[in-house]
Amino acid sequence: MRNDKHGLYKMLEDGYEGCGGFLDGSYLTQHPREDAGKYGMRRELAYYLNYLAPCVNAHVAPIFKTLAVRDWSGAGSELWETFSKDVDFLGTSIQNLMKQAACSAKLQGVAYIVMDKAQGDTEDMRVADLEADRNNLPYAFVVNLNAVKEICQDKLGRITKFVFVEPDAYQEQTMATRTLTAEGWELIDSKGKHSGTWNLGRVPVVPLVSKVRNSHNPFPPSEFLSIAKTNLAIYNMCSWLADILVNQTFSVLCYPSSDPDSINIGTNNALGYPPESSHAPAFIAPPDGPATVLAAQIATLQQEIYRMA
Repeated sequence: MRNDKHGLYKMLEDGYEGCGGFLDGSYLTQHPREDAGKYGMRRELAYYLNYLAPCVNAHVAPIFKTLAVRDWSGAGSELWETFSKDVDFLGTSIQNLMKQAACSAKLQGVAYIVMDKAQGDTEDMRVADLEADRNNLPYAFVVNLNAVKEICQDKLGRITKFVFVEPDAYQEQTMATRTLTAEGWELIDSKGKHSGTWNLGRVPVVPLVSKVRNSHNPFPPSEFLSIAKTNLAIYNMCSWLADILVNQTFSVLCYPSSDPDSINIGTNNALGYPPESSHAPAFIAPPDGPATVLAAQIATLQQEIYRMA
């Protein structure tokens, strides 16, 4: 199955990080009667109230509040100890790797943990050889769902093919495509095509799902999708509310004058009317109804987010 949800995963990721379209305002919906200039100004003034990240973190953080107890003994125990302290050659512990995977799974519905081996698969290596050099051991990492291009499964739901993109090692700002199967791997980058084989008998990819799901759907829906969409609605409403406050908050002085152009009180805040109309000078302001409705709706959606979480 090919991944056709890149836009959705990008929105979830941006909503969690508060970046992307929430940072530059491109997630704001342009009103049909709103010109480009006003829409651009509204994008510049936009601010994002992030409810998605705290809700996701509240589901993940308690699981990892206490360090998991992992026990191993016998031949290879020192290898497991070494691996658990540094699973990716970057000093990431297995506890932190699983926390990262759990956060991705909660946010996007599933996380895929890939295991690979830097030096290839040398079958005649002994335990002593592996202990001599950390580079002889496998490493693991979480693949961003936006990087996954295709996942194939057998009738039991087991992964038979996993295709994803990764940074090209030879050319900046270019992505290479890596394919993993039970028989081996293939990499297509700026230097051409590379491949290798192994005898693992399975694809070295572990799916971590956020909840019980249909095992034949490699791209399940996120359980936080409703919260993300609600947070997007709040983002737009906050922008509309800010637009009202910027353009309509300041009152306008009405003053009787036979020559309105001669009035010079403040900056563009005086409106002249004929003196014979017999109205006293006064300040007028737009009605606060739209702003009140928006503020009430934002508060309601905030409470709904907490309820859903």
